[in-house]
Amino acid sequence: MCSTTAASFLDSEIGESHLNSRVIRVEEIKRNIYSVLLECPEIACSAEPGQFVHIAVSSLGSTDPLLRRPMSICDVDPSTGAVEIVFRLVGKGTGWLAGRKSGESVDVIGPIGNGFKQPGSGRVPLLIAGGLGIAPLHFLAKTLASSEIVPYVLAGFATGSEAILVDRLSRAATVQLVTEDGSAGLKGKVTEHIRWAISWVGGPPPGNIELYVCGPAAMIKAVQDFCFQSGLSGQVSLESRMACGIGACLGCVQRVRSHDGRERYERVCVDGPVFDIRQVVIC
Repeated sequence: MCSTTAASFLDSEIGESHLNSRVIRVEEIKRNIYSVLLECPEIACSAEPGQFVHIAVSSLGSTDPLLRRPMSICDVDPSTGAVEIVFRLVGKGTGWLAGRKSGESVDVIGPIGNGFKQPGSGRVPLLIAGGLGIAPLHFLAKTLASSEIVPYVLAGFATGSEAILVDRLSRAATVQLVTEDGSAGLKGKVTEHIRWAISWVGGPPPGNIELYVCGPAAMIKAVQDFCFQSGLSGQVSLESRMACGIGACLGCVQRVRSHDGRERYERVCVDGPVFDIRQVVIC
């Protein structure tokens, strides 16, 4: 009874923003990492880097699992109407999505949220990705390149065997791979190479750098600390568990701090998922 009521509430709130998308392709690109390509022209033509889609992960008429899954947009092709998401298989919902076949339908809401802002005039974009955080930054890099802005990317993974999207990113950006075990690229954590990367792109702090960040919370906190120490500015894309995805349930609130030091809560789904990295409070 409660599940049906909750589902009806979400449907009434979302209204006509549901999009019935056809699955074009499902591919396991690394162990338990999947790329799903959806035919969804409305999203492909309107999405901006940093926005996400909210996907139903149960069959039509079912409420198990009840909640949708928020997925960063990794790529779009307006000419074909294709939208790509990349995710890790972690449970029943993502397992359902990974099991879709070409031609099947998936219920999608999107694009949702506020995306990345382009760098100001004369500023060089330095993208810092940790693990699956590379997915939304891939979309950003492609968009910047299409505007004749050359992005630089530090892409961090635990090992070379876990690296994804690096070859594709290299078509749009100058990329430096970093692995914790040193099996590929530079050795260490991606945050240990920020100062080197600033010299790499040609501007000492605070210089002419605009950081774009997406990855695990510990990585984001380390980048944030570096920004405070160096005077750099940046934008961060946050991940959060979500229920409604439209700002009604307040289940994804994030503590942020204004420039005057006052704190408040904002919703990751509609106020984010992209925030000023110097304002988010990362515990």
